[in-house]
Amino acid sequence: MEHSRYRDMFLANTSGNTLEIVKEFRKTKTPVVLLSPSVGTGFDFPLDAARYQIISKVPFPVMTGGIIKAQMKDDPEYADYLTAQTLIQTYGRTNRAEDDFSETFIVDDHIIWFLDKYSGFKYNPDLECFEKRRSHDRTKLLPGYFMEAMKVSSGVPAPPPLHEIGAEITYR
Repeated sequence: MEHSRYRDMFLANTSGNTLEIVKEFRKTKTPVVLLSPSVGTGFDFPLDAARYQIISKVPFPVMTGGIIKAQMKDDPEYADYLTAQTLIQTYGRTNRAEDDFSETFIVDDHIIWFLDKYSGFKYNPDLECFEKRRSHDRTKLLPGYFMEAMKVSSGVPAPPPLHEIGAEITYR
């Protein structure tokens, strides 16, 4: 963030001011980017509150605690269930209604492995897409609507022209 020429557009939180930064983000009328590792589940950004988000890492849980180790002893896929749950909740925080729209970019290559293993879909590298598996011999932790929205890209797609989405942009 410090080295970006767009740093004036960033709002970043520290461990003690997350709620205040989120409130500022919601109130700001000019384009800003909320930069936070701790705004995942439990936050709601409907309609114009957010039109895109970037998930930089697949949200695997910390596995060093005694409680999660005990839970995984009973259920070896428990951590994967938590990962899927966090991923789906984070994905859904910017898309809250039938007439809402947003884009979620997941830039961690581990997403291909995780989705291939836990979605009921198989990644086809030749077509750069996920195809429904014929058999359900694997645990399915991710819903079909999530996988139907999934697109694989080697770069960031071009945004739609602003007039197509009815947006006016003013800079602070």
